[in-house]
Amino acid sequence: MQRIYVHPLPVRIWHWINALGFVALIVTGVQIRYADMVGLMSFKNAVHLHNWTGFVLVANFFVWLLFYLFGYFDIDFPKGLGFLGISVALLARNHPVGVIPAALLFGFLDRGAQGVQVFADVPREVITILQAIIILAIVVAYELLTRYVRVQRKREAERLVMTAVPAPAGEGG
Repeated sequence: MQRIYVHPLPVRIWHWINALGFVALIVTGVQIRYADMVGLMSFKNAVHLHNWTGFVLVANFFVWLLFYLFGYFDIDFPKGLGFLGISVALLARNHPVGVIPAALLFGFLDRGAQGVQVFADVPREVITILQAIIILAIVVAYELLTRYVRVQRKREAERLVMTAVPAPAGEGG
């Protein structure tokens, strides 16, 4: 009987290096934190192993990143969704309620871009530039509105301070 693997060998190796590395980080971290209670190794050896395991995991991440960008996931994995998510979060100002209209805006822009490409034969680059201009206009308008409201509140506070009735000189403590 032949074994069927879900992932190719490089992904499986990456996974096991990652899993064992995190277990090693946890064990050495406990050893470092509770050096007097846990006696697996000396403090110095635990720190060295912890640091080297961290370096291996960082290198392993970059192997994954290169593999992701140029290898296994390149066939049918959708591109640009990470940047789209960051754009939605930035446009929503990291507010959970703001994410909904920001995501809808990006969805409408993307769907509209497909229609414009098909019917008007406009290059994708031009549509991307137009989308960026729309988003930039929204961000600038929001910033201008925020500054205007801030100036109006400051003026209102100054007006209230000027019209406040001063306390008589003989009272107070």
